[in-house]
Order: sequence, then C-alpha cells, then structure tokens
Amino acid sequence: MSAFGMIDAMKKSYEQNRALLKRKSTFEILKERGFKTNNKKLIIKKASPECISRLREKLQAENRRNLKKRLFVLFLITLMVVIPVVYYFFIYQVN
Repeated sequence: MSAFGMIDAMKKSYEQNRALLKRKSTFEILKERGFKTNNKKLIIKKASPECISRLREKLQAENRRNLKKRLFVLFLITLMVVIPVVYYFFIYQVN
C-alpha cells in the first residue's frame, strides 16, 4: 500500500514542477503591466555625474568604516582565543 503514496507524491511533484515551468517570472509580469505603485507609473530619474560621484564616495567611506569595525572585532576575538591558549601552554604548564 505504501507504493501508492509514493506514486501520488511523484505525480504531485511532477505537476508542481510543470506549473513552475509555465509560470512567468515576477519581473516579466511587471514589465508587461508596467511598473506601477498605487496606480501611478514609476518615474526613474537620471542621476548627474556629480551626484553619482558623491554617492560613490559616501559608499566607499561607509565600507571603510564597516571594514575597520569588522577587523577590530576579529582582532578582539583572536585575542580572546590566543591569550588563554598562551596562558595554558606557557604559564600554567611551567608551574
């Protein structure tokens, strides 16, 4: 009797996969209907080169700050691991 359950599960899986293949992606659906929010079309503004360069500098500064924070946290974690190991092997074992 358990074979019927497996066959049924295979059939359902097959049907679901077929439905996924026939389905359009969300981007294609939005492209056909138009990108709308609250029944208004989206207006995509063109950015000036100055605005883009300011945004780029701002993002680079933010990335540098995040990198410094991550390196500091990594350094602290490394110290928290290394100090007990050094203490155990060099100070505790000598006495």
